Amino acid sequence: MSEENEPQCTTVGLFSMSPTAAELFTALSKAQADITTPKRDKTAKIGNYSYSYADLASTRDVTRKSLKDNGLAIVQMPSTDDSGQVSITTLITHSSGEWIAPPPLSGVPTQATPQGIGSIITYLRRYALSAVLNMATEEDDDGKAASDTGTAKGATKGKTTKKSGAQITDAQSKKLFATSMEQAKKLKIKQKVIVDDLLAILGYSSTKDIKKEDVDKCLKFIEHYGKNNIVDQVADFVMPDTVSDSDPTDGLGQEDPPF
Repeated sequence: MSEENEPQCTTVGLFSMSPTAAELFTALSKAQADITTPKRDKTAKIGNYSYSYADLASTRDVTRKSLKDNGLAIVQMPSTDDSGQVSITTLITHSSGEWIAPPPLSGVPTQATPQGIGSIITYLRRYALSAVLNMATEEDDDGKAASDTGTAKGATKGKTTKKSGAQITDAQSKKLFATSMEQAKKLKIKQKVIVDDLLAILGYSSTKDIKKEDVDKCLKFIEHYGKNNIVDQVADFVMPDTVSDSDPTDGLGQEDPPF
């Protein structure tokens, strides 16, 4: 294939897109003006906190006609890596041939079963679709679910989620600490970012609650952190001046060690 026939794309920040996108953006603007907010008839519960949201089917239903009428289509493709992490790549395409694609949205299923993988694919698709079309498909909790990691307002800090099994040993705790520290230095981010994501995905309130049976899963998550992970890709944008190469634990606090 000659160079002039090779596919071309333009990179804008973290996004990839066709060399031109004027027709796509015009069509997308018209489509977004017509798209209504889907009915939030589903309920999710995180610890003692719950919120309403619109599921993937409802979100697709309110977008399909507007997208079609404006020559737009959404393509969402799942993929996995050796660590078990699942990613969704979402493309917005236009009948003119123009397209735009944000970086993949990734997550780790709570269970490595067909049902668990299917569940996180649906979850990632819903969030990616609502994000690229600028839709609000769930209640705005002001970041509560992401920051509380399963504890409700007024609950005792560090309250554990109910998981059975023996807790990790001091040796395992030290290994997790060292591994997350090393990965944080490699990625030039705070160690706390990796630890917080680890706790959120496994459903723990504190590293002290991690069970022996989850240690291997924790290590695999930490070692693969940042590979096709959107958190890693935006790190330089959200805290470029606060990350120190020599102090990746900044922000954890002396009284709240990561492990």
